[in-house]
Amino acid sequence: MQSPGHPSAHLTQGDLSLLADFIDQLPSAPPACQPPPFLGLDATYAALLADVEARPEADRPYLRYLGTTDVSGAGPCGALDEQRLALFKAINGLSMVEALHLPVAIDAAGSLFRIDIRDYGWARAIDLASDGSVDAADGWAALLPSAYPSALELVGPEASELARGTRHSCWRLARTRSRS
Repeated sequence: MQSPGHPSAHLTQGDLSLLADFIDQLPSAPPACQPPPFLGLDATYAALLADVEARPEADRPYLRYLGTTDVSGAGPCGALDEQRLALFKAINGLSMVEALHLPVAIDAAGSLFRIDIRDYGWARAIDLASDGSVDAADGWAALLPSAYPSALELVGPEASELARGTRHSCWRLARTRSRS
């Protein structure tokens, strides 16, 4: 038997049987996926604080955190992957440097991420109105809350410890919004 468009290629009956057997063994549906477990505020605080404490003290003032915890434990399969990709694209789209930098996952489910604002050219005062006055202490402060209206202000003893450890008084967990 000849393959259409390939007169020199011949498929034998054995080749066709082998191909048919391969097709018959393919799964009929993709395997079911399990969404990551829900990550509550207590676990979020603990993960952030553990990560900050594990970083060199000189780096701490430049650390910022983002999360996709609003889609953990719920939603359709793949929602977290979509949120991660959107987050990575948005952060690099707002970067003031040419190099791409991926946020670093700090939890097993990959729903909390660390960035270093120096990687994005944001470790400087920002003049949003170009009027000679400083509107934000750094690029991250210029982004929040306007770019992330769903950002959570972190409060309580853990948030105070984060602020003390990073010398950054305004801690917000920027969260992505699901499309549902």
